[in-house]
Amino acid sequence: MKFIFIFIALTSLNFVYADKNTHSHKDHEHSERAERLSVGSIDPDGLRINVDVFGLVCDFCAQAIEKIFMKRNEVTGIEVDLANGFITIFTKRGEDIEDNLIKSLITDAGYNVNRISRK
Repeated sequence: MKFIFIFIALTSLNFVYADKNTHSHKDHEHSERAERLSVGSIDPDGLRINVDVFGLVCDFCAQAIEKIFMKRNEVTGIEVDLANGFITIFTKRGEDIEDNLIKSLITDAGYNVNRISRK
């Protein structure tokens, strides 16, 4: 009985391990996806920081970026436009994030920043 249980457990782990190793961003490039994902809220008195990003191809990319920026105190919301490779970061009134920090956070996540602008 113990042998059967161990065999089933190891077989299940093998499937999970194999599935993780065969996954890539390319798997998501052509899959059905939401074009625009947003989290948080917009402070009408805050800044709107637009970031043109190369490499955003799937929902998982968007979720990673959202997690990174929503942890920051000055950020009230973020919108990721996968179709156009664009991120919009919304800050609190009187708050800002330096361009170098934005570039660093996005680059560390594995994407490239083409341009940053503010409104």
